[in-house]
Amino acid sequence: GVPNATDATITWTTDIASDSTVFWGLTAAYAGATSPIFDPAPTTSHSVQITGLTTLTTYHYSVRSRSTSTGGYSTSNDATFVTA
Repeated sequence: GVPNATDATITWTTDIASDSTVFWGLTAAYAGATSPIFDPAPTTSHSVQITGLTTLTTYHYSVRSRSTSTGGYSTSNDATFVTA
């Protein structure tokens, strides 16, 4: 999703039902932010909202999904977005 001034929605899809975790912060080490956002509900269409962001700021994020059936997981590469 497109970030606005104070929040952003991270969306992604998986081929099997998995939980959703977003790691985020001011650097690729995901420091300087709150803890990862975790949604345990199994789904293939993931959407996690990050709130309380600062305007005109670059944030780093990475997503991880763990299969609810096998326990295997995958993690995305680091990506960034800029708030409005």
